[in-house]
Amino acid sequence: MKDKRICIYISAYIANNLGDDMFVSTLCNHYPMVSFYIESPLKYSDAFRKLKNLTVLTACTETYYENLLRIIDFQVFIGGSLFMEPKSVNDIDKKFNNMLSRRLSTDIPCFIIGANFGEYTHSKFFELYQGWFETLNGICFRDVQSYKLFKKINNIIWAPDLIFSYKMPSIKFRDNNIVISPIYQTERTGLPSFLNNEYFDFLSIIAIRYLKMGFNIILAAFCITQLDDIACSEILIRIPSFLRKKVNIICYKSDIDNFLKNFLNAKYIIGTRFHSIILALKNKIPVFPIIYNLKTKNIIESYSFNGKYLDILSLSNANFEFVDLNRNENYVPDMSNLEKKAYLQYHFLNEAIINKMGEQI
Repeated sequence: MKDKRICIYISAYIANNLGDDMFVSTLCNHYPMVSFYIESPLKYSDAFRKLKNLTVLTACTETYYENLLRIIDFQVFIGGSLFMEPKSVNDIDKKFNNMLSRRLSTDIPCFIIGANFGEYTHSKFFELYQGWFETLNGICFRDVQSYKLFKKINNIIWAPDLIFSYKMPSIKFRDNNIVISPIYQTERTGLPSFLNNEYFDFLSIIAIRYLKMGFNIILAAFCITQLDDIACSEILIRIPSFLRKKVNIICYKSDIDNFLKNFLNAKYIIGTRFHSIILALKNKIPVFPIIYNLKTKNIIESYSFNGKYLDILSLSNANFEFVDLNRNENYVPDMSNLEKKAYLQYHFLNEAIINKMGEQI
């Protein structure tokens, strides 16, 4: 075989978001014999320093790009909400063209891993991406609903979220902790019109009830860039001062496994963040999902989750007893089959790598 490692360029959302950073880490660890390249702002690059087969590009010249194109074998778009319709119909073309511009070259085979499609309301948005998907070499969605939208295209399948295949750090015991993973209303694409104050009031009332029952509370910020830490602080200040000593805020900054060790040290997880729910399911921790986007509802249905959950726009319809039901009944669905099926996310890329290696013999 020729002495040339296969080289893959990763396109991902890089902003110290736990879920997206875990995607990149999972992909690189799955293929230790592959050389990966990714662009990242310098301030977010620490998350990838332990990945020996990943070169982080923080400042690229035009000449560097030209040289990079000569060695890249494949490009992979990896992430969850890659294809959400912008709030203004006038921005549909702009967003689509921006996605096209991220393609290194039409001569380089391109794959999509781990995404969902939508939400969307305009047929134009759907049709633009349908045409583009037909030109790609393989797509694996993470929910049944996205797959069904494009199932007539031969190069599309679905498999459970890639994080189900992540090798978790060892958790030797679980303290008497209730973990809450909140979001902050920043008006970004994909967020419904919920009110921060009502949402924080609701979560603080839930937290107070658990504190009075003798539990500790952990408020977990998955993405500081999207102000999760501010959300945690807003919940904290709504908790009476005499109870705050039993409340701890943890923020993901760059060390994935260190954050996970603290996050997973839980008896129950109340999760709004998408991957807080996935992590709970994978680690057999009872979870109460608060749905802020169709993507969460779709995975709940795709993965046959039969526990209680709540829409973020319907907080007034739920009381503490409802939120606590999944913990009180110790509802922990068996997701072991999803862990095995999650490796199908690599299906098309596996085939391409094997064929490429055959060419080098």
